[in-house]
Amino acid sequence: CITHWAYGDRALGLDKIPQYYTRRLGRVFLTAWLAMAFSAAVDVAKDQSLGSAMHLGLCVLFLEPWRDPEDWCPDGQSWTIAALLPSWLLYPW
Repeated sequence: CITHWAYGDRALGLDKIPQYYTRRLGRVFLTAWLAMAFSAAVDVAKDQSLGSAMHLGLCVLFLEPWRDPEDWCPDGQSWTIAALLPSWLLYPW
């Protein structure tokens, strides 16, 4: 609903879709990845385990909340981005 309100009046032709993805996902991903890195650094400083390399890789790709919602990523609130990502990817189509 918010995405449509923000982008609904713009014609999202095939030439505008890459710009939409860059604007929508670029800002969100960069901020989330910085928050994950900071949270991971805090966890390491507190001698807490970060989990396996596969777990961290899936967190960076925002797939871990879909695979195992109980196993939190370094930035626990990244599940919100994982939940919104499918709708952001499908919106222009």
